[in-house]
Amino acid sequence: MSLTLTRKTYYLLGILAVACNMFNAILLLTGSSPVSPGESLAFVLTGLMLLFLAALRGIPGSEKGRYFLSFVLLLAGPASLTTYAPLNRALLAGCWINLVFMEYSRLRREDPGRGSSFAGPVAAVCLCELVQTLLLVAPEMTDLLKMAYNLAFFACTLARGWAMVALYRQAAARS
Repeated sequence: MSLTLTRKTYYLLGILAVACNMFNAILLLTGSSPVSPGESLAFVLTGLMLLFLAALRGIPGSEKGRYFLSFVLLLAGPASLTTYAPLNRALLAGCWINLVFMEYSRLRREDPGRGSSFAGPVAAVCLCELVQTLLLVAPEMTDLLKMAYNLAFFACTLARGWAMVALYRQAAARS
């Protein structure tokens, strides 16, 4: 038996990362504090997915560069020298937005019919990431804004999950 690693395998890492984030989002919505190991695991799984996708054979150098850019944006958020939360959040949003736009353009290039079916998840990820980032710009974080931010975090994880599952299913259909 041989183990073959394909896009489908790497998208599965993304699905697992989103599942860890979803667990934390549910904890936040119920009033509990998020689990730090779950957040760290999601971070590591997302980074691995991006690095493995960048290392795929037979993809153009520009695509490899954009995967690596998503990885750098992922790392730059928590590693940023500033404690300004909207900037850190914007870097993480940039990671996911870059990833879904790149996958969307790749799918449209390979098969225009399949690319259009991925437009919904792309729009959902972009909208949710933007809303969550903008909620942090408020001058004072009231309880209502905190709840809205937690709901936006939940919506972001749903949108990311939708995108990862859609990519996984399209990769499975090609296998």
